[in-house]
Amino acid sequence: MRKYFLLSVLLMICFVMSAKSANALDWSYIDNGRVKLGVIRDWGASIAYFSRVSPERNLINYFDKGREVQQSYYGNLYGGYCPGFDPSMEDRWNPVQAGDAIGNPSNVMEFANDGKSIYAKIIPKDWCLNNVSIDGYMEEWITLINDAAKIHFKFTYTGSTAQIEHAQETPAMFF
Repeated sequence: MRKYFLLSVLLMICFVMSAKSANALDWSYIDNGRVKLGVIRDWGASIAYFSRVSPERNLINYFDKGREVQQSYYGNLYGGYCPGFDPSMEDRWNPVQAGDAIGNPSNVMEFANDGKSIYAKIIPKDWCLNNVSIDGYMEEWITLINDAAKIHFKFTYTGSTAQIEHAQETPAMFF
C-alpha cells in the first residue's frame, strides 16, 4: 500500500512540475460567430475548449492529458497495472491522442487551421507507459455547424501485434 501511495505522490509532483498554465499552452481556435472550439497543439491537438461565443464558458475539463475530447482506444492487456492509478485497473494497450498518464504529450505531425476547420495528424502515446509512442497515427477533422462541432476521428494502426476486440471510449471526454 505504501509503495502505491509513494508512486501516486511522485506522479502528482511530476504533473505539477510538468504542467503548463492555460496561457502557456499552444492553443488554436475556430469560431463561427456562435460557438468557439479550441485545441491544444502541445497535447496532440486534443479538443480542450468548447463554448458559446457569448457568454464564453468552457465546457471541457482539460486538467490532464486524459480528459479532453479526444481519441482513446483499448487493446491487449500488458499484465500489470497503470502507474499512479488503482492497482486493480487493467494495464492495457491504450493509445491516447493527448499523451500519457505521466504527462508526456503525443506528437502532432501535421496541423492546419484555416479559420473554419482544423485538421491534425498525431502519433499517440500509450496512456499507461512512460513516453511510448504507438505504431500508427490518429487524424481529426473539425468544423463548426451552427451551435455544434462536427468531428471526424480516424485511427490507423501500423503495428504487427493483433489487438483484441474491447469496449472503447471514443471519443473520450470529460465535461
